[in-house]
Formats: sequence, structure tokens, C-alpha cells
Amino acid sequence: MECPRCHNTNVNKFYKINNRYYCRNCIRFSRVYIDEYASLHLSKQISHNVYYRLPFELSSMQKKISETLKVNYIHHKNSIVLAVCGSGKTEIVFDTIAYALSQGDKVCFCTPRKEICKELYQRFIEHFQYLDISLIYGGHLEKLDSQ
Repeated sequence: MECPRCHNTNVNKFYKINNRYYCRNCIRFSRVYIDEYASLHLSKQISHNVYYRLPFELSSMQKKISETLKVNYIHHKNSIVLAVCGSGKTEIVFDTIAYALSQGDKVCFCTPRKEICKELYQRFIEHFQYLDISLIYGGHLEKLDSQ
């Protein structure tokens, strides 16, 4: 048994309700039933030509971190990047975002402040010019079915 969202396989993290199993490992994001895997998997829209444009080149350390983040994503490993403001944290995840979208996954980029959401939205629009991107924050809800 495997969770279609978080890929959990620990049987102790699965519970049954109404004869359907769901994953408790990622319940904070809403309940996902194991038998929903087929419908979640079919809803993927593969975008083979996902690319972004940066007006500058990442430093060698930023490139290394960017590649590590992508490899962690591929292997379903969590990552955290701690760095000061202006150090390029947003830009180093662009390669992972492009990879995820090219695999048909959807991406949600979350921040705790509305003004940062607005700023990042503009940056994503600028760098990922051919993607359908939504901006969602408290009191503002655009379409939910974007990439």
C-alpha cells in the first residue's frame, strides 16, 4: 500500500474508514484515500517543454544546492533551505519546479506573508513565461486548476 500524495508505505500510518484506507502521514493536507491513486495519477498533464529564464547565472554553490533539491524531489525526500534574504533561495528551486511540472505534477509555493506571495507571483510570471500560474492568499482566490 502506498499513499498517492506523500508515497508513505508505513502500514502503521494507514487507517480505515468506511472500508477505505487513507494516509495519516499527510492528513494535514486533507484526507487522501489510497483508492484515489488512479484518479490522481490520470489527472496529470505532462508538460514536456517546461523551462524558465533567469537574467543571471547561479553561483556554483547555488547550482549544487539546486541539483540536490531536484534529486531529493525525485527520491521523495524532504528538503529545507535556510539562508538570508536575497541569497537566491527562490531561484535555486526553479530547476526542481521545472522538473516537477515536466513530470505532470503540480507545484504550490507557500509563504507566510501575503506581500511575499504577491512578489513571488510576479517573479514566477516573469521567469516561467509560458505557464499557467495562480496567486492564492487569504482573501484572494484565483483559479485553482493551474500548474
